[in-house]
Amino acid sequence: MKKIFKKKLATSLIIATSFLISASAFAASLTPLNKGDKWGFIDSTGKQVIATKYDGVANFEGGFAPVLLGGLWGFVNEMGQEVVTPKYTGVSYFKDGFSPSTKANKWGVVNTKGVEVVPFVYDEIYYFDKTGKAYAKKEGKWGKVDKTGATKVPHIYDTLDVNANAVVNRAKVMVDGIEIAFDAYNINDNTYFKLRDLAQVMNGSKKQFEVVWNNQNQTMNLIPNKAYTSIGTELEKNVGNIKTLRFSEAIVNKDGQNVTLKSYNISENNYFMLRDVAKLFDVGVTWNNNTKTIGLNTNAGYTE
Repeated sequence: MKKIFKKKLATSLIIATSFLISASAFAASLTPLNKGDKWGFIDSTGKQVIATKYDGVANFEGGFAPVLLGGLWGFVNEMGQEVVTPKYTGVSYFKDGFSPSTKANKWGVVNTKGVEVVPFVYDEIYYFDKTGKAYAKKEGKWGKVDKTGATKVPHIYDTLDVNANAVVNRAKVMVDGIEIAFDAYNINDNTYFKLRDLAQVMNGSKKQFEVVWNNQNQTMNLIPNKAYTSIGTELEKNVGNIKTLRFSEAIVNKDGQNVTLKSYNISENNYFMLRDVAKLFDVGVTWNNNTKTIGLNTNAGYTE
């Protein structure tokens, strides 16, 4: 937690410490000044630059300082201009020009011009990562948004991907009574498969489907009741240790409509939750706890 110069107000400033820009990254050009119960700033010569009109302030970082007025937080720049009007119940220091902030018990993101680039509709939100996306929690579920506020990963996950643990699936998998060796993972008590692997093993059945990659739209199109066209890499094993595990941003389309499927990208391959795919194509799924066997039945319908 960064120091707030009016101690009793310290809890009003929300800082995600693990994502903060280091305090040593910038030289503080202005120093807080207290007159009575109000705060402003002076420069290195002792000249007052920002009027002592605020109820509380914090140090400058990257050219901006949080200021408290009437119980709400905003930001001033080193010229004393209020670049973000005090209207937030909590703010974080700017990182790359963006501050995750709160108002009305919801999180959003404001930039250094005072523009709310991500709407204040989230339970929690983090700083943007190097890809320009931020974890955001909505109605108890995690996803990701970009710097325009657009959803890039749907809000369907119970935990952040950094807290997910992928374990190679050791259960036997039977497809219409035939044992198949899949490259699959168990994540948060669910099993994840590659779409092309499932399409390959169900080819020729009543539940077969084609997988077509649309490079222009960066979309994976699934076409029911059409024979699958192999690309030659189906059922290949992921060689070596898991190098990366993150939410997949793959866009999946079926019958001309985008569909929401839980999926993770593991070492640059996308894996989808088996039950989501089975439900999409009405494939029967069973689990035998005694024999540790997953069953897929293309002659049966999907049941929970």
